[in-house]
Amino acid sequence: MKKHTLLIIDSEPDSLLTLVKHVSGHYCPVVAESGQAAWQHLCTSPSSFSAIVLDQALPDMEGLDLLHHIKQDPHLRNLPVIMIAKQAQKNTMISGFKKGIYDFLVKPIDKDLLNLVLKRALRESSCLGGVVNSLA
Repeated sequence: MKKHTLLIIDSEPDSLLTLVKHVSGHYCPVVAESGQAAWQHLCTSPSSFSAIVLDQALPDMEGLDLLHHIKQDPHLRNLPVIMIAKQAQKNTMISGFKKGIYDFLVKPIDKDLLNLVLKRALRESSCLGGVVNSLA
């Protein structure tokens, strides 16, 4: 069975390495250390990714700004996005959910929780894709 490909976006090398280790057994991770690098991956091959793990704090833009671009793009808008951050700031969480994140996790990210959220997001995303395709 083919593994789902995830785009993991985090500018902190230690955090990025941890996230990759957390998902590598179940998924095929692709990494980006900036919003611009992530956007380039997404624009180059929009259908390659099954989900996105997005850090709120990036060196070149806020994660919420990148999320806005993702949700505006018709080829990307249905990708589940799990936002991560060092702190659970109420305003950031509310903004993220209003803009379409699937879930919000606080660092340090628990491996089991991350994989559970990803599994649920991918299952719901594939169900939604089937419904959308049947309506077309």
